[in-house]
Amino acid sequence: MDRARVRSQTMTTSPGLWILLSGVLVFSSRVKSQFRLYHPIDNVNQINAEEVGFVLDQPTSKLVQFYNSFNEDCISFAPTFKSLARDLRDWDRLLKVYAIDCAKDENIRTCDKLEVSKMPLVRYYPPKFDRNLVGIEIASRKPDAIKQHLTSYLSQLKHSPEDEELFKPLTKEDSADGVFITQNSVYNSIKNVVLVYQPKSSLIGIRTVLELLSLKSLKVRIIEDRQIFAKFGLKPSTQNLAFVNRYGSHLFLTPQMETGESYAATVKEHLMSLGVKIRKKPPTTKTPSLKELFDMKQKAILSQAVERPLRVYQADMIKGIEDFLVTILPNIPLIAGKSKTALESFMKLLMRWQFRGNGQAQAHTFRNDT
Repeated sequence: MDRARVRSQTMTTSPGLWILLSGVLVFSSRVKSQFRLYHPIDNVNQINAEEVGFVLDQPTSKLVQFYNSFNEDCISFAPTFKSLARDLRDWDRLLKVYAIDCAKDENIRTCDKLEVSKMPLVRYYPPKFDRNLVGIEIASRKPDAIKQHLTSYLSQLKHSPEDEELFKPLTKEDSADGVFITQNSVYNSIKNVVLVYQPKSSLIGIRTVLELLSLKSLKVRIIEDRQIFAKFGLKPSTQNLAFVNRYGSHLFLTPQMETGESYAATVKEHLMSLGVKIRKKPPTTKTPSLKELFDMKQKAILSQAVERPLRVYQADMIKGIEDFLVTILPNIPLIAGKSKTALESFMKLLMRWQFRGNGQAQAHTFRNDT
């Protein structure tokens, strides 16, 4: 196929047909590309099938999204999931965030084994998860609701000796000095302690712990009785958030809202007023639109076709068509207009093809007269 022929074909091919054929050609011709919805900067670890077992065996909790990089719903959900993952960066000590693209050939069987019947699908996996189970689905796509579910799950776990007091309420029997003592040493790197009053049936203290987990010189302790504030020289009142340090300084802080995020933000503001540097979270990457995604794939295909005849082995073509029909097509919510016409033309084209041989050595060159 020469350059003139490629240009001619590009001009006469309908947009709808390109959307359909791009999916087949990406799978069947093995066009090398780096298309991905998530990147490490988003705090989302992109994994493949061979890494799933290792990830689920990890001693931390996992939040995993199963997605299809060709699916419009998955692409639309990507900015929301990136925003959520960015917020969960401070929870990294107890929770890691992952994503697996079920549209990739090497991942399809694993996604089937894990009973991924819809996408996007978000699941929670506790530490050292039993591989015979499929995880806990979180149906909501709202970040606040997902974080609420995660807060509940994490609070119910039995944590390591180092973290066992994270969510354990401070009692009247505990000493004021004891809050600065850790499992390893006395008066080590813990300089400041935040006390959070948590009413019964509330998770606000646990959420505050998670939001401040990345600050290594700070410890958050939950109290369920406001009288405990008196142990630290504070007169019990209706206030719920206090800041104390090992040298006896103490004061109540006033958050703008009664949420864990607001409590954490108030604590960070106070620390910055004391000269403590708080690391800002990096921005997330931009998610390409569905049109941009297909445009990029189309350019990659055309680039390869211009360089040399686009030869596709029969076995690869059959597998690409199968993946297109089974994985991509069912996830398109509506096929109408030019896309419907293109699909009908494509199906007629498939009916005309006569595959011969065992699919291992036979190769086909695309021509305009097909």
